[in-house]
Amino acid sequence: MAPTLGFRQSLCRGTLLFAIVLCGGANALWAQAPWPTSHQMATWLTTTIERPIGGGRSLWFDGNWRRMGIGADPQQILLRPGFLWTIVEGVRAGAGY
Repeated sequence: MAPTLGFRQSLCRGTLLFAIVLCGGANALWAQAPWPTSHQMATWLTTTIERPIGGGRSLWFDGNWRRMGIGADPQQILLRPGFLWTIVEGVRAGAGY
């Protein structure tokens, strides 16, 4: 069954409307100011520890410490403990902070 003339016109209008919306959104993105870039000296220390506790279970810890000015000013400390459970070989589930 061949498409009717009304269907073709509707398809053309929909395609044209989509193109206008797409191009209008792109113009708004081009109008944004450039992102300022500055180079900062930062020190990152990180560790990840996983300790098996038996039965396919393990405790997990992730710690990150960032200091600016090559260690002069503390900026961020992240401490995230968690619990991992092996469902089957190669598939694990976990929960933590």
